[in-house]
Amino acid sequence: MARTVVTPEQTTDIPELFAHATSAGKAQHYEPAAREFERAFELDPSGPLADKSLFESAEMYDLLGQNESALSRYEQVARRFPN
Repeated sequence: MARTVVTPEQTTDIPELFAHATSAGKAQHYEPAAREFERAFELDPSGPLADKSLFESAEMYDLLGQNESALSRYEQVARRFPN
């Protein structure tokens, strides 16, 4: 069962957050996508989408030209998820 996230504005789950971030990235809205992927990772850092969320956030920062932010996340992916 996916982790549910409840805020004053909405109720969602991690796969839904990931899907929304993916859509934002495909629409070239890289900054909001990066934040949403990062949020999905932070809310469920050991979950089934954790590695993909962290990697995708790095990709979005890379596409934004925010090299330091991208690099730190790529490094974190390599350390936490070596496979």
